[in-house]
Amino acid sequence: GFLASPGLSNKIDSLTQSKEVTKIRKDMEKVEKRENKLWHIYYDAISELHRTQLKIGSDSTLALENWWKTEIDFLKKLKQNKNYQTSLIGERLLNMVSANFVETRPHYIQKNDFPAAIVITQLWIYAQPESVYAHWTQANNYALAGDKDLAFQYLELAYDLGMSRIQSLTKVEAFNNLRDDPRYFSLIEKMEKDDR
Repeated sequence: GFLASPGLSNKIDSLTQSKEVTKIRKDMEKVEKRENKLWHIYYDAISELHRTQLKIGSDSTLALENWWKTEIDFLKKLKQNKNYQTSLIGERLLNMVSANFVETRPHYIQKNDFPAAIVITQLWIYAQPESVYAHWTQANNYALAGDKDLAFQYLELAYDLGMSRIQSLTKVEAFNNLRDDPRYFSLIEKMEKDDR
């Protein structure tokens, strides 16, 4: 057939063995190696996070938070890199780290370790400050911890970022202790106006 023609086959062989293609292939291998190295560092750090159970108030927790913030800043810079492959590394790793924060939080909630859930969610917000769900989750954490003021602060931030489903408030048990507060009804009212 068409692809089996000797002329085309020779042309494809010469293109795939050209210096340009060889350089691109080597660059891609370098990028993959870098990404794998970083992935293992973050994977190990997340595993350590699970093992240590985030002892809130300890110096090691503060060091851990600062380490993560430094790494998140690094990944954000990678994501902004002009080199497309490098920017993809930053984006993929930032998403991986954020997803792990999301997955870690319920573990702390089940143990009623709200301070640890708050720290983990704060790191998620630091990684993805535009995430409606991250802010809503932090409001949920604070509501469970009994801090109405911070719960409302994060609900307002979630609303400002685009939270629009009233069920995000009315159907969630964590927000039961907020329902007797005028700020709850004010937020519901704003969301109803937006729904029209």
